[in-house]
Amino acid sequence: MRKARITRKAKKVIKISNSGKNISSGALSVALCTYNGGAYLQEQLESIAAQTLPPAELVVCDDGSTDNTMALIRDYARRAPFAVRLYDNEHRLGVIANYSRAVSLCRGDYIALCDQDDLWCPEKLELSLDCMRGAEERYGQKTPLMVHSDLQVVDLQGRIMAASLMKSQNIHHVEDEPLKTLLAQNFVTGCTVLLNRPLAEAALPLPEKALMHDWWFALVASVLGRIVFLPRPTVSYRQHGGNTVGAKKFISVKSASRLARVKELEHTIARTVEQGLALLDRLEQRGTAALPPYLAGYLKAARQNGKEAAAYARSHGITKQGRLRRFVFLLLLARGRYLEYLEENCAAERNYC
Repeated sequence: MRKARITRKAKKVIKISNSGKNISSGALSVALCTYNGGAYLQEQLESIAAQTLPPAELVVCDDGSTDNTMALIRDYARRAPFAVRLYDNEHRLGVIANYSRAVSLCRGDYIALCDQDDLWCPEKLELSLDCMRGAEERYGQKTPLMVHSDLQVVDLQGRIMAASLMKSQNIHHVEDEPLKTLLAQNFVTGCTVLLNRPLAEAALPLPEKALMHDWWFALVASVLGRIVFLPRPTVSYRQHGGNTVGAKKFISVKSASRLARVKELEHTIARTVEQGLALLDRLEQRGTAALPPYLAGYLKAARQNGKEAAAYARSHGITKQGRLRRFVFLLLLARGRYLEYLEENCAAERNYC
């Protein structure tokens, strides 16, 4: 194994190790975003190195870590069997903007999204790429495509808490018209995702109004291409106090306090509307033809009147998964209080109104 070399190209911007100038056609990149992930990062890095199909490169964007995250990555780069490119952000970007940057820096035709604190099963990349190539044969290589899978939930010691994250959260993949669900709720978990180059180019840059990076990629794929499901867990999803988005059950003993936070739920509805408006704006900028008519119709209704929005959503099948989620979503939509948040945000962002 050749030794890696780290060079600094710009102050706090780029550190490159073990990297060639070009990677081959059809190569796979891994986009890893880090921030103070030293407690769990080493195991994730080793699970990437143990893949039956190693990536051509690992692109790491660190968002200002103050722990040993950078040291771990530098040490890993010296012995990794593939190129490792480390980018040190000059200023904190946040999760969404950091993933936007990481994906934009990947050079492969396929890009796997990676969180810092999970564990990949050894066949994750191989299975995902096989699924992607099957989708390309069916829909064409120029079609924006996303592959995602289920996960198993584990605790800090790696013990299984739930064999299926999707079953434990009562969510499922939607094959037909997934946009109708994605306008209200995300069913894709980012750390399982593999994107092809056409989807990355269509979705980048991620807008400020995106709720999460995986949700935005799924929205774009649902309109311009396809979302394909790999029906098995490929990731061990570690639960700890620092999760950005954890595996919380919607229906549980703690659901009473969750449901009591009505204002938070209404704010989330407002943000999904803003995200939908950002999607519509991006598609119109691209000159996308034959947009689903319910996309503009629902967003128009949601900006004007809560009862009208709820009626439109109900008649067009735009809703969340599960009876309780569906009931709460339509109830709060009809209540119309989310419009207060929408108006507040629009005052600062007139181009979305």
